[in-house]
This record gives sequence, C-alpha cells and structure tokens, in this order.
Amino acid sequence: MAYGSGAVLALLIPLLFIVGVAASGTTPASAKLASGGTPIESAIYLAADGVTPTGVSLVANVTSGPCAANSWDFYWSDVSSAGPWTLVSSLPNAAYLDSATFSNLTPGAPGWWYAADSNECTGTAISPTLEIFQPAVATLSSVRISPGAVFLDWDNLAVYGGQIHFGSYYVEQSVNGAPWTALGNLTSPTATAFNVSGLSPTYSYAFQVATTDVISGASSTTLSNVVYVNASTEPASSHEPAGLTGVEWGFLTLIVALVATFIAAAWIIRRRGKTRDATSALPPPEV
Repeated sequence: MAYGSGAVLALLIPLLFIVGVAASGTTPASAKLASGGTPIESAIYLAADGVTPTGVSLVANVTSGPCAANSWDFYWSDVSSAGPWTLVSSLPNAAYLDSATFSNLTPGAPGWWYAADSNECTGTAISPTLEIFQPAVATLSSVRISPGAVFLDWDNLAVYGGQIHFGSYYVEQSVNGAPWTALGNLTSPTATAFNVSGLSPTYSYAFQVATTDVISGASSTTLSNVVYVNASTEPASSHEPAGLTGVEWGFLTLIVALVATFIAAAWIIRRRGKTRDATSALPPPEV
C-alpha cells in the first residue's frame, strides 16, 4: 500500500522524537512507584501534586480502559521545554501507576518533564511537557525584642501532597562560631516562628533553620540562610538611630548640646559687640 508524504511524516515524527532524546545536567534520583492506580490508556498527561526545594511528586492522569501500560519512562531537562532530555527513570511492569517521586533537584531552579508509556494497543504514548520551578529554601529573618532575646521567623514555599509530606523544622544555634546545636523541633509546617531568650551580652550568635521533608518515605533536609546576632547591642528605639547603643546615643546627645551652647554664646557676644559699636558711632549731644 502506498503512503502519502504527510502520512509518512506523521509516522516518523514520534519515532524521531523518542530516539533523539539526549542526556543533560545533573540527573535526579530514580523514581519510586506507588501501589494501586488506574489502567493506562494512550491519552496521558502529567501533573505535580507535591513539590519541595529538592523533590517533586508527579502523577499521570489518565482515563481507565483496556490498554494497560507495560512500562513508564520519565524524561527531564534542566535547559528548556525543547530539551535536551535525560531519561531519569524507567519503570517496567508498571501497569497501575499512581505517581512517581524524584529527589536531588536544585532549589529555585526550573525543570521540564514528560512521561512516555508503552502499552499493548497503541505502542508508545507521550505526555505534554510539564514545567516545574523548585521552591527556594527557607528565608530566615530576625528581630531584636530585648537586649537578651531575638524573634526568628521564616517561610516555607513547598507544596505538600502526593508522596511528599512535611517532616519538621529544627531551629539551630551557633555560639561564638561553635558547632550548631538544636534549640527547638517544630512539627507543624505552619509553625514558622521561634523566640530565643537568655542571650549573653558577651557572646555572638548565629541562627539557621533546617527544614526536613519526606519524599516517598525518605527524608530530605535543606538549610535556610544564616542570621547573626550580637547580644551586646541594644535594640534600637524610635528615638535612637539604628545601630547606636544607649551609651553612644547619650554621648552624641551631649556633644550636640555643647555645640548648641557654644553657638548660642557666640551669637550673644557678637550681638553685644554690634550694639557697643553702634553706640560709639553716635554724635555727641549738643550743649
């Protein structure tokens, strides 16, 4: 049977697309398969039901039918939606795929994904490309609330769902450059604040937050930025320039008062001198 040029191209393009995938970048860790699921048909597409700074949970949404998949292949690119592509996981005998998780990704970086399933009816089917931005790690900030206490707060940009779950926050402290020690363990993803008290005026402190997420049963921990606190520095008030201690502010006030007094005294002396000169310049009274 003869085929037209359009039919030939329609047959060749999917084949060339699959053969032409190329390796690129750092490869994420292998996928882990969930149990259960729905028989796979050729009409597939990907969605992300969970994402952390270093991990993602992908789910293949399909319509049930008689054509179960024989295997699943997942492709990833850290360059663009056009590739080049890295085959990051092959799941044979995965007729009932719920979702697959990937870890070892770069926080704050974009990535592109697609899935291909091989089934008994249509051969290989390819999903549309899915773009995912990995969230950044937590941003930590501090506010002095007294000479010996500091208030810490941070954010968490992860989306929990699928096979990705929150683990805990560990608030960590280093005193005078010593190794990190844990101050507190918070087990709720919304508990993103912590008070630290009892700071010594003779020590310097550093703080960070370790966020632990659970990706398909395995723990993954990321660290926030580090904030530094010098406990000997008084908290700034609305009447004091930020960065000055109470002693420095008192000394500055004294200097300003002395300068103002000197200027006032000089003005009075100059005024009296002008008055005296004006009086001496008057003509003598007539007799």
